[in-house]
Amino acid sequence: MSTPRELLDATPDFERWEVFGGSGQRIGALRRVWKYSVLLTRVALEGADGTYLAESRIRFVPGIDWDLSWFHATGMAEPVLLHNPASWTHTGSLPVVGTTIRTRDERELPPGLTRQVPAGTLPGYGEYLILGRLVSSGTREASWTAVDDETGAPLDTRLTAVEDPAPPPYVLAGVEAPGRILRYDREVNGIRQASHWAVDGVVVASEWDGTPSVPVQDQAGSAGWEAIAGLEPANADFLLHGVRR
Repeated sequence: MSTPRELLDATPDFERWEVFGGSGQRIGALRRVWKYSVLLTRVALEGADGTYLAESRIRFVPGIDWDLSWFHATGMAEPVLLHNPASWTHTGSLPVVGTTIRTRDERELPPGLTRQVPAGTLPGYGEYLILGRLVSSGTREASWTAVDDETGAPLDTRLTAVEDPAPPPYVLAGVEAPGRILRYDREVNGIRQASHWAVDGVVVASEWDGTPSVPVQDQAGSAGWEAIAGLEPANADFLLHGVRR
């Protein structure tokens, strides 16, 4: 697996939007932003039993490791702050409940219930950075110890790439003359939980426990607006601004 420093050094700033679809219908969207060494992920998934909202912010320290993960999702009484003891020994401080934690660009990370996790781990939503490094380098496998974003429990995690000559139809929708197709299966404690498809070195689709997602092409900065089209206004506000109603 790439070290955190390699992830930081090799990952340019990006914003990526994906839409969830089931039975041909758009049922939500996912937004990822990597900037100032912070990986922000927001998920809004609309279903018959209500809407699931989740937000993850993982802050990295260049040359050291990640140091803080903030996570809140539907059903949680309060947000959770995971902190990495290997990094906080370098900063000389620990996050305190009720105290604002600031990123390097002075943006605020909200407070939450503090939990310490084992050194050498990575919060669950950090997987996307590892996937990007695997795809760009052509590496077929990575194993690491993730931690549950809410509980901090360690999870044996593996991404393994296999050739997939006959992927689901949504994988190749809009792809012209596809070349090599690789499917990266993510297993947690030996159980497959997600898959990601890459065509010619570009991630073009994912599947999360049976629910597919595909990226929205960014045409002159319009990806966000296209991704939230048709969603409930409250869910669109959450994806854009992190506002919960």
